[in-house]
Amino acid sequence: MDRFIKSTEWRKWQWKESADLARMAIDAFSKRIRREGFIGTRHISVPENQPLYRFTLFSRHELAEKFWNAILKIDESGQRELL
Repeated sequence: MDRFIKSTEWRKWQWKESADLARMAIDAFSKRIRREGFIGTRHISVPENQPLYRFTLFSRHELAEKFWNAILKIDESGQRELL
């Protein structure tokens, strides 16, 4: 964890469930990446209730967020749209 977020601050965190620790670690990692000049998108957890995977796109170009949001678009039937 020290290397993942490049800090030992996580040792002071308090959490009740492992999902809380995971969320805090991802948030800390995202902040570190943003400090290095990347633009971050919103996190996606799959499945949402007990995530096995967490996805976030980081890029230095703002067009990446447009693509990310287009990929995540879901129509009224629950299907992802392909643009």
